[in-house]
Amino acid sequence: MKEPSELEEKRRTEGQKPTEGSAVIQMQSEAVEQLKGITVRKYIPSNIVITTVGGSKMKLKGWSTETKPNITAEPVKQMHTCNICKKSFIDKRRLAIHMNMHEKKVVGVV
Repeated sequence: MKEPSELEEKRRTEGQKPTEGSAVIQMQSEAVEQLKGITVRKYIPSNIVITTVGGSKMKLKGWSTETKPNITAEPVKQMHTCNICKKSFIDKRRLAIHMNMHEKKVVGVV
């Protein structure tokens, strides 16, 4: 590496701010240090044979890997179920709208 120049040495001893270029280099160095811990999955070329709907075989070239991705499954959303017809809804709001339909049917019958 280079020896620090007299200006850089003077800046350090006198407490002056670093130049813009040196600040950018320092930020890039920190970013590289953070990325060093990331592992890369290795892919190998592979031939894939797919059976089509008609029964004929189709050959494709692709990439595959032995390692599994580090993906966590999405949390299961709570389903809201209607007590009358057992229909399920993702939103509580949609269940409330659906329950209004049941109430209208009951009122209309009487």
